[in-house]
Amino acid sequence: YCLYDIDDYYRDKICINFYKQLISFFDKNILILIKEKRSNPNVSENYLNFSKKISQLDNVKFINNNISPYKLIYKSDLVISIPFSSASIMAKYCKINSYYYDPSNMLNQNDSPFKIKILNKLNIKDILWDMIS
Repeated sequence: YCLYDIDDYYRDKICINFYKQLISFFDKNILILIKEKRSNPNVSENYLNFSKKISQLDNVKFINNNISPYKLIYKSDLVISIPFSSASIMAKYCKINSYYYDPSNMLNQNDSPFKIKILNKLNIKDILWDMIS
């Protein structure tokens, strides 16, 4: 049980901050793959503009939504997804390092299904530093 409305969690501000914070955390030498979602008429113009902007970064690559998520996961060293998307669940099943990243700091570990660790800007360095350095 969570003390927030899950629909509010997936608003532009949190989704954009998810990418902004992760992109700023990782070194520019680390390739960040973002699997595109299927076309959705409810996606805001703000989010679309942000996506277009980050797609210009050298270390960010958008992957077509027709590509199997398992194909990407098996080629990955690490999967970080917004809570509580299925990508981290699939990665854990495939025995790939898997985390949720909460850019809002609203969630706690008890909110996480499948015992997937929830990272935030307060603990991400402590947990991932050895893995990426």
